[in-house]
Amino acid sequence: MKTFDSYIMSLAKVIATERKSHGISQEYLAELCDVHRNSIAMIELGKSDPTIVTFTNICLAFGISRLIIDHINCLLYMATDGIKSSPLDHSTVNNNIGFFIDSLRQRYDLSRERLSMHTGIHRNTIDRIENAKVTARVSTIIELYRYFRVTEAFTSHVTYDHQNDCTVYGVTLRCIDKNKKNNTLLVNDRQSVMHE
Repeated sequence: MKTFDSYIMSLAKVIATERKSHGISQEYLAELCDVHRNSIAMIELGKSDPTIVTFTNICLAFGISRLIIDHINCLLYMATDGIKSSPLDHSTVNNNIGFFIDSLRQRYDLSRERLSMHTGIHRNTIDRIENAKVTARVSTIIELYRYFRVTEAFTSHVTYDHQNDCTVYGVTLRCIDKNKKNNTLLVNDRQSVMHE
């Protein structure tokens, strides 16, 4: 049976391949992502479950615009056709991810306790993610995405229409700062897959 190690190993392979294809060192990638070189080394070896902030900033550094999550084979695939951007701060990433998870949970009328029961993620951890009080690990976010059958994640430049909320890829997100050009991991909720 495939496990979350498969997700992490496929992530490690993609990051190492992208870094080498760009001809940059681990030190330089670490600098671009505002982390230590050892963090990049451990991620590339598949020995680290990176935070969603580190992962997002790696995606932005390489111009990775789209992440496809294969829940059947526990693999991650990425499209590198986006615009390379500078790193985002922790609060921007955490607020966006938290709002998205909270929105999904409420959309399907689930309590945190019930979501915890289905995913194995503690109720308090879900609460802290939703309220942006903790930076989640990639494996935790993937477990939540797996439950909700989210199969695509995007880093994207968003065009705002002067409203407080914007809809991107089928999900309405509360925009943290309309002046920022990039939003983080805007996710396509495959409504046709879910049964409401």
